[in-house]
Amino acid sequence: MERPHQGKGKMNPERVCNDLMNNIICHGWRFQITRKDLETEIMKVRGIDPRTIANWIKVLCKFEYLKQISPIVFQINPLRCKGILEILKEIPQTKIL
Repeated sequence: MERPHQGKGKMNPERVCNDLMNNIICHGWRFQITRKDLETEIMKVRGIDPRTIANWIKVLCKFEYLKQISPIVFQINPLRCKGILEILKEIPQTKIL
């Protein structure tokens, strides 16, 4: 199985962020996500190296996909996540913190 951004020239971090956020939303997170669950979702898409995980958490916050509201909880920015508003109308967050 080929990773979606491997071997296609220069990596586009915006596209990877969109993929990560789509994965998070598809797994039931809509408003907030814990650090542990965020790390798990990043591992599913980008790999298990702790440096990679830390890097993508920083990138998601820098590009305003997420906002850290406590050391272990991140708030999802619905304005940066395409399609989340439509999903929220149909299906509320199924995961509870």
